Amino acid sequence: MEIEYRRLRQHQNETSHRTKDTASRVLGRHNESAEHGRARVDTLGTPLVLWVAHFGFHIIRYPANIARYHMLSHKKETPNPERHQLLAEGHMHYNIDGLNSLHYQLRNLTKEPLYTWILTEISSNEQQQQQQQQQQQQQLARRLAGLIELARGNN
Repeated sequence: MEIEYRRLRQHQNETSHRTKDTASRVLGRHNESAEHGRARVDTLGTPLVLWVAHFGFHIIRYPANIARYHMLSHKKETPNPERHQLLAEGHMHYNIDGLNSLHYQLRNLTKEPLYTWILTEISSNEQQQQQQQQQQQQQLARRLAGLIELARGNN
């Protein structure tokens, strides 16, 4: 069976259910979802499904003649001891956590025929605060230097 490439081009990988509008409506993905120690996309009942359902969307899987799904085997990681609390409180972050609260810098953008590769550097909240403090200190230093120059010029 031959599948028309262009018709299915929008349906690739884990985010095939999202359009630009859908992604902006659900604020991207819950930033804390990786911290609970389970895979993000698994079976019904995982945080991604709950996250998407909260905004009125649902996840569908394509039939086997279009796509097949297989979990890669991997070594089990040590579960986060706070995972149950993170899962229980996750719904409280749905409207405030996601792309709207993520701080990052674009490092590289490469457009390929089948995909776009985006490389970013994600800053933690601490790193973001440190960067903001450094910028504020630099601004204050420039202002102070300007005032010193002004004072020297008046003498």
